[in-house]
Amino acid sequence: MKLIDDKGKIFGIINLIDLIVALLIILIIGGLVYKTQSGKNVAQLKEVYITVRVPNLLPDTAASLKPGDKLISGNYYTTDEIVDVKVSPALSVNTNSEGKMVLTTNPYRKDAIVLIKAHLDTSSPTVRMGQQDIRVGNQITVKTHFTVVQGEIIKVDVK
Repeated sequence: MKLIDDKGKIFGIINLIDLIVALLIILIIGGLVYKTQSGKNVAQLKEVYITVRVPNLLPDTAASLKPGDKLISGNYYTTDEIVDVKVSPALSVNTNSEGKMVLTTNPYRKDAIVLIKAHLDTSSPTVRMGQQDIRVGNQITVKTHFTVVQGEIIKVDVK
């Protein structure tokens, strides 16, 4: 039995041109289904401002956090960036001579408030920046080209 017979039919069953037309129609229908279904799952990125409190830093570490620095996730730069950094003397709780707890400042250590601008998908119940959940109270790693610090998210503002 020949692959294509004298009448141009494959295995004597279907014409070669008819097979090509049928495959083309199946591909077009499959492409349309894919396009209409995939559009429903497109992430809606919104501008999100994340305020992070980073306590008890060495002065040089605090100084290395600069507005404009791009954040890194894994080993790749992201579009997220630091937009503002406020550094102040670190707060600490100490016991005074009467045995009472008092809030004092550490003249050497620094606290930083870091404002991050990110473009994140806010359509799901868990908003994530890289592999980190973005929620007030969560610990977060702020990683730039030359600095990595741990802080706590104190505010999330979706624009």
